[in-house]
Amino acid sequence: MRRAQVVRLMSALALAGLVAGCATAQATPTTEDVRRARALVTEIGRLVDQNQTAQWRLIDACMTAQGFPAHTGGDQIGNGSTLPDPLGSSPDLTAARQRGYGDDRPEQAARPEPLAAQPPEYRARYVKAQTGAEVGPDGRAAPTGPPAGCVGRARAVLYGEGGKPPPGVLLDIGDAAAKAHARDQGVVSILHRWSDCMTAAGHPGLDSPRAAQVRAAQLRQATPSAPPGPPVQAEIDLATADADCADRTGSRAVLARSWDTRLGVALVHAEPALIANRDQLRAALSRAENALPKE
Repeated sequence: MRRAQVVRLMSALALAGLVAGCATAQATPTTEDVRRARALVTEIGRLVDQNQTAQWRLIDACMTAQGFPAHTGGDQIGNGSTLPDPLGSSPDLTAARQRGYGDDRPEQAARPEPLAAQPPEYRARYVKAQTGAEVGPDGRAAPTGPPAGCVGRARAVLYGEGGKPPPGVLLDIGDAAAKAHARDQGVVSILHRWSDCMTAAGHPGLDSPRAAQVRAAQLRQATPSAPPGPPVQAEIDLATADADCADRTGSRAVLARSWDTRLGVALVHAEPALIANRDQLRAALSRAENALPKE
């Protein structure tokens, strides 16, 4: 199950309450308020991961009961308990000169497809048992509705009839914070200075470090056989200019300070929704643990 299936938009009612709360004049949150709200976000991220792991364990138990080996395991997604600045962050100058907008983590080898070596008839039976989907002549699964099979049963254990996870809240909190962040006059001013610096360096039309990163991705896509190898020179030049302009203008500190403040306020205002989300995930995990075979 992909992360996008786990963390979804809030219901219209919850979203309306969050926006209204952020728009209303309220006391500035204390440091303890923000710490408490951030701790909730961390716990929610951990619970999402634990629920995903429990779901795959339930699927494996269901499949082995039908005579299939456990081929699953799911994707490693990380708990997503941080919300990055939507305006982006400029790279360090030394790193930019070496790697562009890349990082120094080694490339992970692609995980082999566990069913690839099995005959088509076996793969079709396996997919049918796991998801309820029929496999067509082209070898592709063709879902006809919500997941059924072992996946559907596992989700029903976790989330009840229909198997839908509780609506997530983090995306909407991030959106509320992003709007306030983008309106901050200090942010507006520093980004004008950063953009003017980028134009002078030969990179016009960029209004934020995020826009520069998007352009870098486009440069890679336009260069045959560029990914996943070393960054192309055009990307290194762009990232180096970004880092240099951030150094000259001081934009990193201004953006980081504003985003940290705005996100903290949004998290505190959304604390009731965070608590509700956490409690729903805790209950789902408890149901899964009670249903799993005892080791």
